[in-house]
Amino acid sequence: MAAPTLLACTAEQSAQIFQPAGQVALLRVINASTPVLNVLVDGVTVAGPFQYGDASNCLTVNSREPKLAAKWGAVTSVFQGTFADGEQAYLVAAAWGSGAGAVYWTVRVPRDTVTGTPARLRVMNISGAGPYDAYLTPPNSPLGTPSATAIATGDVVAPFDIAPGEWNVRLTDAGTQTVALDLGNRQFEGSKREMLVIAPPDTGSSAIRTFFWSASCP
Repeated sequence: MAAPTLLACTAEQSAQIFQPAGQVALLRVINASTPVLNVLVDGVTVAGPFQYGDASNCLTVNSREPKLAAKWGAVTSVFQGTFADGEQAYLVAAAWGSGAGAVYWTVRVPRDTVTGTPARLRVMNISGAGPYDAYLTPPNSPLGTPSATAIATGDVVAPFDIAPGEWNVRLTDAGTQTVALDLGNRQFEGSKREMLVIAPPDTGSSAIRTFFWSASCP
């Protein structure tokens, strides 16, 4: 799935919720599940509904008391963390299962603020499966050495550099070269920061899904 194209936040978008001067964080909430998602701040819906692989606009929240929640239908998952003043971040929200067996995640991912020529990629696993190793190789090449290892559910790998160009992206069962998912070839652009999200299965399926994310705040 191609990463959605979102415009940078406008001043009007980022100021939609008044917060004390300096005590703010900017973020997007990304939906990594099939059910449509709404975002709440202090019990009030401020974004949504949006679909799997899509995200809210940029939100300004109180960094020390964000009072954030992700809501799928009648189920609400409250974000328990805080942010640094002025922080820019993503929250990746996911749900899988049903009834008493349902699991809900809201994982904070600080924005990669490193600049420079190489492309940079971070990988997060919010699928409920794994762990996985991630390999980036030239097209039609053997696996070689993994770029990230033992990525378990809930893990977020620190961003790593990639030379601009076309790379084959594959996930294997951790510690092996048994390919669990071949994401095909992807063109990485210089200076672009992306995130690969390993997401829960679609409703009625057992197959994990993935998507790349590249929008930012502001």
